[in-house]
Amino acid sequence: MNSNNISNKAVILAEDKLYQKRKDIVKTIEEIYSQLDHDLKTIMDMRYWDNERNCY
Repeated sequence: MNSNNISNKAVILAEDKLYQKRKDIVKTIEEIYSQLDHDLKTIMDMRYWDNERNCY
């Protein structure tokens, strides 16, 4: 892939409203997660990132 194609894709993503909205959601979740205490982070990790679903 040449740099022109990469530039074009970057411009398309920068102008895509759905992509920008999702990017904002991810940023907000990361900010909130960083402020949680250890216990709440553990709960979130178990609920959303535990592949074995041991939290149930």
